[in-house]
Amino acid sequence: MDFSISLQEFTELFRSIVPPKGLAYVGAGSGSSMGPYLNGAFQVGIVAEADVTDYEKLLKVVNDHQGWIVHNALVSDKASEAIFYQASNPNESGLLSPEGLAKFWRNLKIKGEVSQNTTTLEALCKQSNLNHDDLNWLVLECIPALPIIKGMGVFLEGIDVIIARVIRDASIFPGLGASKFELDNYLIEKGYRCICLVEERQPAMANVLYLRDQKDYLLDKIELLTESYRVKIDQINLEQHVKFKELSQLHQAELTRINRALDEKSDAVVRLKQELEEQQRQTLHWLHTNETLQKQINEQQYRQELLDKELVKAEVQIDFIKDILIREKAF
Repeated sequence: MDFSISLQEFTELFRSIVPPKGLAYVGAGSGSSMGPYLNGAFQVGIVAEADVTDYEKLLKVVNDHQGWIVHNALVSDKASEAIFYQASNPNESGLLSPEGLAKFWRNLKIKGEVSQNTTTLEALCKQSNLNHDDLNWLVLECIPALPIIKGMGVFLEGIDVIIARVIRDASIFPGLGASKFELDNYLIEKGYRCICLVEERQPAMANVLYLRDQKDYLLDKIELLTESYRVKIDQINLEQHVKFKELSQLHQAELTRINRALDEKSDAVVRLKQELEEQQRQTLHWLHTNETLQKQINEQQYRQELLDKELVKAEVQIDFIKDILIREKAF
C-alpha cells in the first residue's frame, strides 16, 4: 500500500513492532540521513559507502557511536570489479549509469567513472566480526538493492525489516535488480512481505519496507497500529479543519471590519470634499464681496477728493468776496 507519510514516521512505527537490535546500512552517503538510527536504539551497526568523499564525512558522523563500524566499500552480490558512476547529484551516484536516470532528472549528468572492487555485505559483516543474528534491520539507500541482498548470505536469515530504495518502473534498468517488481519476486520467496511504499519527491523512485512474514501476530499488530495511526491522522485533520474554519471566520470578520472602515473613510472623504467645496464657494463669494467693497471705497475716495477740491475753490472765492467788501466799506 502507498502512504503519504514520511519514511522516518514508518521507521518509528516499526520499531515498536520489531525492536531494533543491529543495523546494516548501505549507501549512507555523508550520513545526513542517519540521524534516526543513531539515537541508541541499535546495539550494533555496520555502514558502507562507496564514495570516498562521503565516506570521510560519514566517519565523522558515526565514529562517536559505540558499536558502529564504517566501511568504504562498493557493495554488490559478489567480489568483482565494477564501474562506480559519479553523478552530478551525489545521491544518484552508484552502479547504475546516471544517463539511465535522466528520464527522471533531465539535468542529471555523469561527473566521473571509477573502476572499483566490489564486495558483499556478508564479507563486510564477517570482516567486522559480526554473527548472523547480530543484525535484524537492513537499510539500502542505493540502487540496485537486490544484488546487495543476494550477497548477504547467512546474514539475511537474521533480518526482520528491510528498507530499500527502488525504481517503480520495472522497464528501467531491467534485470539489474533495481525495481520493486524484482525485489518483490525475490523477497516473497524468502518469506518477506512488502508492507508499505513511500514515494520520493520524484514519484518514479520510492522507498519500500519489507517485513519478515514469520508471525501472524505481527501483522495483526501492524493493522492495529496502522488503524491507530489513521485515527490520529483523522483527528489531526479534523483539528486542522476546525482551526482553518475558525481562521476563515476571523479572516472574514477582519475583512468585513476593514471594508466597513473603508466605507466610513469613504464617507468622511465625501464629507470633507463637500466641506472643501463649500469653503471654496464662500472664499469666492468673499473675494467677490471684497472686490465690490474695494470699488465702492475707491469711488468714495474719488468723490471725497472732488469735494475737497470744491471746498478749496469755495474758500478762495469767499476770501475774495471778503476782500471786496472790506475795500468798499473803506471808501
